[in-house]
Amino acid sequence: MAIYVKDIIRSEIVEVPGEFKHVEVVCTDVSFSNVTYRIICLYRKPGFNDTDLLNINDCVRCLKKLCSTDKLTVIAGDCNLPDIDWSYYSAPNTPIYTAFLDFVNSYGFHQYINEPTRQLKLHDS
Repeated sequence: MAIYVKDIIRSEIVEVPGEFKHVEVVCTDVSFSNVTYRIICLYRKPGFNDTDLLNINDCVRCLKKLCSTDKLTVIAGDCNLPDIDWSYYSAPNTPIYTAFLDFVNSYGFHQYINEPTRQLKLHDS
């Protein structure tokens, strides 16, 4: 995972707290026109078992720490939660969906990409 920033833009890597080194996340602050933006890129592998629940809880705790800033914040990436209805900000009543959607709603984030950006390929057995 990477965030690419053109070299003419002032940027600074944001260190992810050590307790979240296992979370697939990178973060940088970029500045232009006297405004600093925090860009967070997150990936959560697909899955809904007990280990995946622990992972989403760590992802959310990490996002909360990285979002605890006065900078304008953008989160990009893929959390592999395809059953969220972004029209109503609702999802199946499961712990994984609830953890993520509660974070999104309580921190006031808005989803801009409302459809898959690529198609899943089914492989023949």
